[in-house]
Amino acid sequence: MKKYLTLILVFALIFQYQLVFLNLTYGESNEDFHIVYVNIKSSADTAEVYPGSKKVNLKIEAVYQNSTPAGNVVGWLNTTAAPGIGFSSGSGSCFPARLLNGSVAENVSLNTYITFEYLLDVSKDVSPGSYNLTLKIAY
Repeated sequence: MKKYLTLILVFALIFQYQLVFLNLTYGESNEDFHIVYVNIKSSADTAEVYPGSKKVNLKIEAVYQNSTPAGNVVGWLNTTAAPGIGFSSGSGSCFPARLLNGSVAENVSLNTYITFEYLLDVSKDVSPGSYNLTLKIAY
């Protein structure tokens, strides 16, 4: 049986001196996974994201909080509610959970930290505002 955990991820795009800052917040949940860290970096390795930015790295770190082990953990990121934000070439909506050392997390047990990473493109036509992304964690 697959369980799904839906977390709302919000992109806040703020223009300041023709610069877009991309801040990410997320919904809290009392489910099996708890998000503990979210990081956004541009391809220039900065937190500054401009309209037209390509290959923006979104990294989400979560911890598993159930005593029953989980297998085949996958994160599905949905960007359809955020016009102008999509996946970069070579990246997609599905990403297998990885351990902090970068290896694929085939089985996850209590208090195991995992990460999901996505590469996103931000259209040059994106206006400032908040954009919702949904992450579903299936196992």
